[in-house]
This record gives sequence, C-alpha cells and structure tokens, in this order.
Amino acid sequence: MGLNSTLNRKGVIFILRIFFKILFTVIEYVIFLEVILSFIFQNQRNKFLEIVRVLTDPLLRPAKALQEKVYPNFPIDFSPVIVISIIYLLQKVIMPII
Repeated sequence: MGLNSTLNRKGVIFILRIFFKILFTVIEYVIFLEVILSFIFQNQRNKFLEIVRVLTDPLLRPAKALQEKVYPNFPIDFSPVIVISIIYLLQKVIMPII
C-alpha cells in the first residue's frame, strides 16, 4: 500500500503541475489576444471579441483600477502587463510548492 499511495501522490502532483502550467499559459494567450484584437476592432462589436472580453475582463478590471489609482487618467492601459506580471509571479510561487 505504501508504494501504491506514493505513485498515486506523484501522479496527482504531476497532473496539478500540468494543469497550472496550461491554465497560466491559456490566460496569457487570451490576454495577448485581447490586446491585439483591441487594436484591430476598436469600438466594434464582434461575437468573438465579446467572448475574449468576457474571459479577460475579470482579470484586467482590478489591474485597470490599480493603474487608475497610481496613475490617474494615464492614456496607456498597462493592465495586461500588470496581470501577466502577476501570473508570472504566481507561477514562480505555485510551481515550486507543487
């Protein structure tokens, strides 16, 4: 039973590592996609763009609020950079723990 539970634990840890790696990568790609699409489809309504925004807004909205507090009325939106930096830090913290 000891060897079997050790193998199961290693398998769960492996799956968790893969899950978090994929999750962080997908979030980064969707944010990059939103940034690129925001330049292409400025002030346009598009179903695909709406789906991307539904996925990214919960992450970007707090970063936009933080930027507004630090640099009020700044013309450049750095919220994607803030979120991707936080994701990078989370990867550096979570991956060694797992």
